[in-house]
Amino acid sequence: MKENLSTLSLLIRSSKGSTSVVIVCTTLIIALLAALITDIGYVAIERFKLTKTVEELAYIGAQELVKGGSNAAETVRIQTLKEVNDLNDFDVKIADNKKEITVYIGRPLEYIFLKLIGINEKQITTRVTAKLSNVSAYKGIAPIAVLKQNFTYNKKYILSNNITTSKDTIQIAPLNVGRDNYKSSIIYGYRKKVTVGDRVYALRGDILSDTSEGIQKLISKCKEASVVEKGATLENCPRIVIIPVVDSMDLTGKEPMKVLGFTAFYIEESSINKERVIIEGKFIKHTVSSDISDGIPDFGLSGVRLYH
Repeated sequence: MKENLSTLSLLIRSSKGSTSVVIVCTTLIIALLAALITDIGYVAIERFKLTKTVEELAYIGAQELVKGGSNAAETVRIQTLKEVNDLNDFDVKIADNKKEITVYIGRPLEYIFLKLIGINEKQITTRVTAKLSNVSAYKGIAPIAVLKQNFTYNKKYILSNNITTSKDTIQIAPLNVGRDNYKSSIIYGYRKKVTVGDRVYALRGDILSDTSEGIQKLISKCKEASVVEKGATLENCPRIVIIPVVDSMDLTGKEPMKVLGFTAFYIEESSINKERVIIEGKFIKHTVSSDISDGIPDFGLSGVRLYH
């Protein structure tokens, strides 16, 4: 009887020892899996953040291409050094007649837990291409149109509903967006999207005061005269307005004018002289977030499409 009890005691102690080994092994496996899953998630999040950063850098590069492109690569390089820590791989390529810029970035990422078992880091990389194309549709235009022509960018022009003999004066047609909506559309932009190929009509009647007051309101929102040279955007300077370019000019409101594209105009001054509204400023090359297409005329307004 004593021998049986002794044997049973040995079996119990052996069973407890085996169970402890199983528990320890299982705990280690769960801990390793948790560490692996945590680090995989960490890498995914950091790669996503890096991709977003490179998208911003590529967009900045595309904006520089619009200005001429001579400083695009250097601008991206300087901004990259500010934005990306531990950078160890970097490349910028400009192609397609300065219509496309590709930014490639790589950096090491130290694991959180896997480094405890000797796996220290992983190289994460991302590549983004920003391609410039002409804007094919835009929501928020100023309700005036200009006739198709070759604009000289950053040169001073006068836009007027009643042109003179001055070679730098360009005829504008106030667009019929609704009499009650005309002034507010100058200040805030027309609320409907206008697309290349749309037919628009001139607004008939006296628009002098509404146009002048609307333009003055835009100027009052952005008083810094050198804002264009400092790289203004639509959001921080309402003086930059988007204007449709049309194939013909009809001020009677009876004949349609076909939209061929869009251009950006920076407003410097505005006044009324007898029966003329005078808007002084410059056509500028500019980028916006909007629909784009390669198959339409270029009037200086570009959109950016990102490729990964």
